[in-house]
Amino acid sequence: MKKIILLISIISLTYGQTNRPVCGTPSIPQDQIEEIGSAVEQWSNYRDGERNEMKMVFVAWHIVHATSGAGNYGDDVAYDAIAWLNETFAPHNFAFELDTITRTENDDWFQNWYDDVFQGAAALSIDPFHNMNVYTADLYSDGVAGFSYLANYFPAGDYRHSVNMDYRDLAYGNDVLTHEAGHHLGLPHTFSGSCGIDGDGVGDTPRHLDSQLWSCNENLDSCPNDEGNDPVHNYMTYTSSTCQYEFTVGQEDYMHFCVENYHYGYLENNFGSPNLYVDALSFEDDTDEDGILNPGEQMKLYVDVGNAYDYNADSITLVISSENEQLFFIDNTIQFFSSIGEGEVGSTNSDWFELYPLPTITLGNVECNINITTSDTENPYEIDIPIQINVSLDQKGFPIDDIVIKSSPIIADLYGSNTKNIIFW
Repeated sequence: MKKIILLISIISLTYGQTNRPVCGTPSIPQDQIEEIGSAVEQWSNYRDGERNEMKMVFVAWHIVHATSGAGNYGDDVAYDAIAWLNETFAPHNFAFELDTITRTENDDWFQNWYDDVFQGAAALSIDPFHNMNVYTADLYSDGVAGFSYLANYFPAGDYRHSVNMDYRDLAYGNDVLTHEAGHHLGLPHTFSGSCGIDGDGVGDTPRHLDSQLWSCNENLDSCPNDEGNDPVHNYMTYTSSTCQYEFTVGQEDYMHFCVENYHYGYLENNFGSPNLYVDALSFEDDTDEDGILNPGEQMKLYVDVGNAYDYNADSITLVISSENEQLFFIDNTIQFFSSIGEGEVGSTNSDWFELYPLPTITLGNVECNINITTSDTENPYEIDIPIQINVSLDQKGFPIDDIVIKSSPIIADLYGSNTKNIIFW
């Protein structure tokens, strides 16, 4: 019923370029894009650089699958996809919490979701005023990896607001969901216009042509008479996930404006847990006190923990582990007795991990994991954060990278103390 609208977008983007699945998000008229862009600019100027507050988006995740089992996957896939979505949006003060997962066996919807999205969403949508409803099915057969609707496309809370994904594009690290969530939060494609026309309504995304997509060449400039090279690293263009890693400041403001004006039900969502992260690692008190962990010596590891959400974290426990049996933990637990609130970073001087790499350990980075939990029994919280611990034969001042050794003795400031030392070789 809406395929004609969507095909206009798809054909214009694939013609003469590629047969790979693309985004089927329908566009809105250029005058609407310019109107929103102008409103966002005024809104941003009025706020005078004020930081956007963290916003919580609850997610209702709908797995539409075939009777054969095609398209039916484990809950862990959805959780991994949301984890990556949080990785990409956290720097821009958006958080996503997977609230519900549903499964629907329907061969017709699975194979024709691209055509039947409104019928399916009418039956399956859960509280679209507060939830971003994500549907997965077979979209590749229509040449589409995903599609959404821009924030002003339907009224707030309309069941037709949806993020739609092919079930094969959900892996952690895949940016198709990031791209489609960007649309849901209001962002057009960066290539929506053409040279000389600000097609996406965002002032700090350079103009570029949709005829020169899928490149990771930072020197690409398809509109040489306009400022800036093509934004090949932007989530809202077409390139590979390995190349994409950013939204601009203008895009961040645009999304927050759209939430406040078109998805304002999200403003009522409360944070149900903290969001803890490792802010800093500090290695101290090793056996020879040079700050470098060598095989066969002990060292203390202090950890600073930050909280990104508006939900206090109480009685935080950290446990470190590694699959490398050559790295021994004399003390593998750190306990925080003080709460960490939103935007705060906590540390403890009275507790630390104590490490001991065996003399036989292989040199280099050792993969470790820090498991973080809180004491909140009503809303249990747990997260695993991977870190690396470097084991080296280096000593403080050695190896020396910024001098040339021609003969003994060496005269150099080895310790950064503004005093040169004489070392006999």
